[in-house]
Amino acid sequence: MVLILNLVLWQIPDTIPEANQHLFFIERSKDSNVIYYDLNQDDLGKLDKDNPIQIYWIKNEKGGKKESLTWIQNKYAYGLKFLKKDAEEVVFQFAPYDKKVFVLKKDYSGVFRIFSDTSQEEMYLEKIFIQIDGGTFWFPKISYVSLQGKCPKIGKEKTEIIKPQL
Repeated sequence: MVLILNLVLWQIPDTIPEANQHLFFIERSKDSNVIYYDLNQDDLGKLDKDNPIQIYWIKNEKGGKKESLTWIQNKYAYGLKFLKKDAEEVVFQFAPYDKKVFVLKKDYSGVFRIFSDTSQEEMYLEKIFIQIDGGTFWFPKISYVSLQGKCPKIGKEKTEIIKPQL
């Protein structure tokens, strides 16, 4: 019983983030590989100003191997273009799509999340799904992109569908 009490006293405080806290991930219809976007903070729990979001693959088709994005993937497909970076908030767009803005900030409970405005209200992002129907390496035919998340006020699930202009 004393041992259990000692463990409780030495717990990590809630304000310090877990290592590799996932913000959201991208799945594609093309294969089972997943791109993760993780929170990157300093020891004090502030956003890392140089690299606030760490992006990497989990290559499920290679046994779950973790890999960095290539330069081409970062520049033209899954990378981020930062518009503002500070210790409390980051504003960005995806490299290939400048019509939507995302904000990394704390929610009502103090947890960092990615927020975006849908047509009617704000949501925090949990997952993106990309439907790829052919095309080439340089010009994939993307039928739609689904942004999935929740309303931060009531937790209601929300989905926004983006159809690229052809």
